[in-house]
This record gives sequence, structure tokens and C-alpha cells, in this order.
Amino acid sequence: MRIYELLANLLIVLLSAFGFMRGLEFIVRGENAMQNASKIYIKLSQYADIQAIGWFLLTASIVLLCSVFIKGRTSYVLLIIGGLCAGSVHLFYGMVATDTARVIATYYTNLTLGIYQYILAGIGVISLWKIKQNKD
Repeated sequence: MRIYELLANLLIVLLSAFGFMRGLEFIVRGENAMQNASKIYIKLSQYADIQAIGWFLLTASIVLLCSVFIKGRTSYVLLIIGGLCAGSVHLFYGMVATDTARVIATYYTNLTLGIYQYILAGIGVISLWKIKQNKD
């Protein structure tokens, strides 16, 4: 394994871990407990069910993590699906948090996570395109 591949896999594991922890917290604590914790979750619950977002994020993070352990075209497909889904949740959460978060790191962190996950999805698309170009 080359050093850059190792670094890329570590980044994917880190992004998956953030999504996994946040998704698990959304599921376990539930909507009422989350709303009591912060105004962000009151605003978030106006748009979607917090536990549903948690399950979606948890699943997307697991799919993203699976892309590390599988090689070839399937890895890139999992990278695209996991990156787009988890990235969308993080971007959504970050945009909702801009109005209600007291600490700017709350929404900047989530927006950054979402952008990184979209970049990973883009890398997956480019990699699939390169594989297709090499076969032709």
C-alpha cells in the first residue's frame, strides 16, 4: 500500500467516524433529548425527523467506510454513494446551524465535512471515468 493510499483511507475512516458518531447520537438520544440540548435541533426538527437523519447518516457513513476495505469499481461506487449521502447531511446540518449555533465552529466543521465528502464522491466519479477510458 502506498503512503498516499494509506492517507486517503485514513481520511475516509475519519470522515466516516464523524458521521457515524453524529448519526448514532441522533438515533440514541432522540428528538426530544436533542431539542433540550440545543436550539439547533429545534430548527433541524422543523425540516426533518432527527432520528431519520441519524439513520441516513449512520448508513451513509458505513457505506463510506466500506469503500476503504473493498477494491476496484465497487469501492468507487461506494465512495460516491457514501460521500454524496453523508456530505448532504453534513451540509444540511451546517446550513441549519448557521442561524442557531452559538459557536461558529459548529457549522464550519459540518460544512467542511460535507465539502470533503463531496470531494471524495467527485474522486470516485473521476476514478470510474478513468477506468472506463482505459478499457476503451
